[in-house]
Amino acid sequence: MDILATLSKVKTLGSEISNRMLFTSFDDQQRTPLIGEDAQDKAEVIDYIHTYRRTELLQVMNAFTDARSHQQALPIVTEIYQEGVLVQYIPDDVVLDDATLNAQSHENAQPQQSETDPASEALAAEIPVDTVKQHLASQNVFVPFRIQDVSLIERAYYLFYEAMIRQGNMEEVTPSKVTRHYFTVSKSEYVTPNMLRLYLTSDVPLPTDDPGFAYRFVLTTLSKKDDQVDNAKTDIDIYKLPRQIWQQLQPTITQLPFSDKIIATAKKQGSIIFFEILKRLPEAQRDKLEEKVAGRDEGRYYTLRQLHKPQLPESTTALIGEVDIYIHEGSPGSEWAKSLKAGDIIYADNDYEETIKLMTMGQPLFICDETSMPSVAAMLERWQHETTPIVIAITNDKADFDYMEQIVLSDGLQDKLVIHYINTVDTDNLAQAVIDLIKAQDKKIDCAWGAIGKADFKPIKAYLREEHGLKGKINRIRAYWN
Repeated sequence: MDILATLSKVKTLGSEISNRMLFTSFDDQQRTPLIGEDAQDKAEVIDYIHTYRRTELLQVMNAFTDARSHQQALPIVTEIYQEGVLVQYIPDDVVLDDATLNAQSHENAQPQQSETDPASEALAAEIPVDTVKQHLASQNVFVPFRIQDVSLIERAYYLFYEAMIRQGNMEEVTPSKVTRHYFTVSKSEYVTPNMLRLYLTSDVPLPTDDPGFAYRFVLTTLSKKDDQVDNAKTDIDIYKLPRQIWQQLQPTITQLPFSDKIIATAKKQGSIIFFEILKRLPEAQRDKLEEKVAGRDEGRYYTLRQLHKPQLPESTTALIGEVDIYIHEGSPGSEWAKSLKAGDIIYADNDYEETIKLMTMGQPLFICDETSMPSVAAMLERWQHETTPIVIAITNDKADFDYMEQIVLSDGLQDKLVIHYINTVDTDNLAQAVIDLIKAQDKKIDCAWGAIGKADFKPIKAYLREEHGLKGKINRIRAYWN
């Protein structure tokens, strides 16, 4: 028993020492108010956490504090400082009354969503933010950021990442597998001076009625082997670095006492150590390394613009999907797209469903530049709702306005839709020009989707939040590209 007790003390002491060595602590630092761009971003970051990350915020509490939140009342963020976040929660030993459990949030009306959407069900079950704020039993706990001297949103992301790693939820941070979708290029053509359309064939079923569906195309070209290509979905392993490290160490470790437990712990802790090394790198180097590990430097997301079955013999099952790519000289995606020719094999290693299809409540607003025009165009072609959306299209070249004029509108929008155009050369303040156009419509906006340049989306999103009361998932104005 004495030996076991000693081993236990050694294990505890070793754990404490390793935590001090590996993890930077900001507990003793003062709580400095945010300034500059961080202060401007604070409202948006809090809104993002409350809308999408309250479940992960619970994991953050469990990973970095001794406080325990009630499982039926997810914690909230009440303040953000330079050094960390102040989290408010209802302790897990509090007995919640029926009024609290049945509270419904009316401040964030959501677009109608699928009844089988797990995220929607989880959101509907959450006790509203204001209810947690006002509950008499609520308490506060300060959670320090794990990295400093970077943007506010990056500090928040890393807090979630490390929390999930510590909680053993690695599959939520870096999926271990991706799926490839193969396509053959039929042809390509410019539909406007700067918009290149790719016609892609595939024997694998493609989404037929999803205006926000995008594939992440890897910027490379494959060659056919024996005139065949496997169009079936193929799983490939990624993120092999920790596995490779431990495979090299395993022959030595297996000879040690308790080798099985050591190996199991090492595999898990290896990812933690990787993140600790990562966060100590300069931001530019860290971004480059992360992109390399995740493969983001090799791929771009492009929207599946249209899908139709061409006039082919009945024995042919091939479908043609149209993908429109805005060509801005020098960008990797543009150069790749321009190099493609008929017969080339390309593939996507991931896909993404955009929330634009949810923007149907009340009076919708769509804002797009050349990169996001395909998503808005696909939405307008499928529009089945009574209210005509307000559409603002932004281009660098007036000749590209023609892209929106080529849309085959749904019957409900024929002779009703008016597209408002802004040419960037005509204004020195694009964000204000967009806001002025919205004001000129003299309508209450009920939901908004937009994807424009990084420098312009924040003022527009803030205006819609402050003047039209749009928050969370009904205010989806963001940046697609820089």
